Amino acid sequence: MSWNDSTVNTYERTIPLKIPGYFTLYETLNHFLFPMLPLETSAPRILVIGAGGGQEIISMGKQNHTLEFTGIDPSKLMLQLAKKRIEKEELQNHIHFIHGTVRSLLPNSLFDATTCMLVLHFIPNITQKKEFLKEISRHLKPGAPFFLSTINGVRHTNIFSVQLNAWRHHMLQNQIPSEDWDRFENSFGTEMFPISETDLLAIMGGMWFYSNHSFFH
Repeated sequence: MSWNDSTVNTYERTIPLKIPGYFTLYETLNHFLFPMLPLETSAPRILVIGAGGGQEIISMGKQNHTLEFTGIDPSKLMLQLAKKRIEKEELQNHIHFIHGTVRSLLPNSLFDATTCMLVLHFIPNITQKKEFLKEISRHLKPGAPFFLSTINGVRHTNIFSVQLNAWRHHMLQNQIPSEDWDRFENSFGTEMFPISETDLLAIMGGMWFYSNHSFFH
């Protein structure tokens, strides 16, 4: 899928059919994130990286109308989709969208929590992933939680093949056309770049992320 053409209009319908446990992922995120927000802050500021589509903002905003969101996405069309969905849901939260990347934030912008869901695997190599995560860490208040979900794995290994076979079965069971699966599978190494959990934890452990835990597998 291109994030900058009309195919984004099918995203809301197809993404839950492609990602196993898609809605459960965001429900679990809420259960972990809400108790970690500072009690002394009446309107916690949440940075949503990859906000196009609107799922995080809708999922969190429907549960807590006091949250203030800053949503960033490099795709103008995906941001338009997010705005359309949010308007339909009639959220009462204060929401500010930025068409750009983390570097588009003002240097002194700090947040009470940050999410980066299903984004990191689109960044090509470990060096770039590391710089991306470092940039995010600069915008976290001390002790603020950061929630990250990404595709883990090492391509061309037996376990990754097993993972892909299970994923294929899931998509086809959900009536995703086989040609869409083929495009998805062939995108690894050209559009999507998974990272092993070991490498990811090593990168994050060398930054300001002082304690790293898995919240969803």
